[in-house]
Amino acid sequence: MRLKGAFIAVIAFVFIVSPFAQETADNQSSGDVSTIEEYYLSQDIELRLIQDEAYSESEELKQLALRNLEKMADEGRLSDDGAAFTILQTLATETYSKEVKRNNRVVNNFPEIRRQACQLLGKIGGEKAKDILLDVVQKEKEPMVVAEAVYGLGKIGINDNEEVTNVLAFKLHQENLKTTPDNNLAFSTLLAIEKLAKTNNGISNPELVSAIGEIITRGNYIRPVKLKALSVLEEMRKAAATNK
Repeated sequence: MRLKGAFIAVIAFVFIVSPFAQETADNQSSGDVSTIEEYYLSQDIELRLIQDEAYSESEELKQLALRNLEKMADEGRLSDDGAAFTILQTLATETYSKEVKRNNRVVNNFPEIRRQACQLLGKIGGEKAKDILLDVVQKEKEPMVVAEAVYGLGKIGINDNEEVTNVLAFKLHQENLKTTPDNNLAFSTLLAIEKLAKTNNGISNPELVSAIGEIITRGNYIRPVKLKALSVLEEMRKAAATNK
């Protein structure tokens, strides 16, 4: 009885599938690309998986998304006009651009993820990456994320119409006024200024010079930060003298 039942099931399956199989064969012979296999292959499965990982509420899955995005960048497959870049932007700006709450608790606040996303944006470079990092510097509240964004701006090196140096000067002024300023953020900003100066044949932004001077004379920073500020000012002075 069991064999008879199995045989009947197989026959039924053949009759059900056969019309579909015939239709698929007809589609293939007529040049129609809408077959199941071709439809499946046309979907960007990799990107869908990365998106699901990035938009989850799990830090581990977001970390996996970042590793996959970095792999795409290393392989030259992450352009700034594609969906993958939009996912990276979301990871860099989460919490202040999109806050998710459960039971009145924020569940998507992962500063380390945002920091690493900013690091990757600095590595990719370009105008769009620069704009995102500028946005992070002005809106992000976590100092270590801001420090990474600032350093990324230095790596990218774009400073048209003093856009970047104006933001850095304002950020430094804000930090200098604090009783306990963030030494890492200040040092990263000085490194970024150093890189921008080399890329743009010097910087002569007076507000930036003033903000760096405050680190030395007024800011409550550790000695290495003050020494770095002095070094950067000296380099800026030399560059200004050379360009006269």
